[in-house]
This record gives sequence, structure tokens and C-alpha cells, in this order.
Amino acid sequence: MPKLGTGEQEYTGTDDTKIKLDPVVLNTIFGHGFSIGTHKEPLQYYLEYFEYSYNSLLPAENSAVSVDSDLEIKITEIHLGVNYHIERELAGIFSGIGISSLKEELNKNDGTWTFETYTPYIRFGLDMIFGSIRIRGEQLHFSFGNHYSKTSILGIVIVF
Repeated sequence: MPKLGTGEQEYTGTDDTKIKLDPVVLNTIFGHGFSIGTHKEPLQYYLEYFEYSYNSLLPAENSAVSVDSDLEIKITEIHLGVNYHIERELAGIFSGIGISSLKEELNKNDGTWTFETYTPYIRFGLDMIFGSIRIRGEQLHFSFGNHYSKTSILGIVIVF
């Protein structure tokens, strides 16, 4: 569940034109993702894919629209990173760093605008350990362009 702070940012249209837009987040953002990796004490290396979307308002004060317009925004992230774990019998904590490939698409009936970038991130979290199954809660923090994201993740990790 990301919390997204938005700012004016330059997007590329389907006809390769550049435009500055400042979308406003209208609702709670939810998404899904998966992770695959390897764990060699005390490090975990992983590759992750996340996708989430939300509704947004594009105010009429920019050159893209003449009236306030609703947008559907889709964000796709691919993360490559490493975590440092400290574990005991029933619990563990970790922190990590990595790089994210991010694509943001703003879709409106008469056009699509995109923003793509690579950005570093930090993460930290907790694991509750039940044998080979772990319940994980974590947060990722990063900025992309003039946007800021704090993503809270709750998931299940299966260790082979």
C-alpha cells in the first residue's frame, strides 16, 4: 500500500511530446507484487516486481487539459537489491538497499503520458518466523522525479 506524494513532473506523450503535469492522488493506492531471491546468512539477494494503480485528478491549470480531468495512473516497479538480516528463533529484523526501474503511466481517454526512471531505495522490516514460513512487514522509501513513495508491504515468505 504506497503513500505517494506528487509534484509537477515532465511526462512523454504517445507522440513523443513533453508536458509537465501534476496529478493529484484521489484514493488509497493498493497493488500486488512478487519477489524471488536467495538467502545466504546474513544477506538476502532478490528481484521483485510490483504493480499498482489509482485514480487521480489532473487540474485544468496545466496545458494538457482544459477542464479538471480524471486519470487512471498505473505504476510498475522492478527492484534489484540486497537485505541484511539479523534473526533469532521466532523473529528477525532487516534493512536493505537497491535500485528500482520505475514506469508511471497516466491514462486518459484522449491520451497516455509516461515517466520512466531508475532510482535507488532503502527498505527495512520485521519477520515473524514459523519454520520455513515467515510473515513479513516492511517499508520501502524512494523518490522518482518530483514524486515521493513510502510503500508498506505485508506478505508471506516461504524459505526452501
